[in-house]
Amino acid sequence: GIFHHAGQICSAAARLLVQRPVYDQVVAGLKAEAERRTIGPGLESKDMGPLISARQLNRVEGLCHQGVKE
Repeated sequence: GIFHHAGQICSAAARLLVQRPVYDQVVAGLKAEAERRTIGPGLESKDMGPLISARQLNRVEGLCHQGVKE
């Protein structure tokens, strides 16, 4: 996949701006893609390996919690 990285890539978007008429369609597509992905050790053939550091992991988890809260 195109997302083989360790949380350090210039195209790793943190936010999306979506027009209201297509919002539900975009969310459904992103949800389906996220559910399809596999996560695992970098030496295995997974969609996403480990993040680069504990600091980056904490940042990503914080963004996930913030997104759910909002």
